[in-house]
Amino acid sequence: PTPDASLMDQKLADDWKILLSLRELVLAEIEKARAAGRIKAPREARAFLRIHGDELEAFYQGRETQLPVILGVSQVDLSQEASANGIDIDIQKSAGEKCPRCWIYKTDIGTDKAWPEVCGRCAVALEERPKTMTEVQP
Repeated sequence: PTPDASLMDQKLADDWKILLSLRELVLAEIEKARAAGRIKAPREARAFLRIHGDELEAFYQGRETQLPVILGVSQVDLSQEASANGIDIDIQKSAGEKCPRCWIYKTDIGTDKAWPEVCGRCAVALEERPKTMTEVQP
């Protein structure tokens, strides 16, 4: 099959190359943190990314909410530092507790009184799920 050139987006492909190369670097640092005993699993990780350069920082800032999913960690903290060499990565244990529904470490577990055992994102998902017939019947 021949790819449809009209569906190609070179900028998007280039952006994903940058994101996936960052993911490789983060995964390597996660393995070092695991070997050192700071974390047991990637979802326990909080990635501190110190970035040198306005353009690089703007690129990652625009994707900050998606970075934890892309990098496979629970939390990401971005900061710009002139002393950083391109990008410096430090892996530490995440703040908060592990949500039993999504397994991501969050600091907002129990903030929704209707769903006290899960994080805020999961509470919203549970609240929005379709009602079953048994829940609707009197």
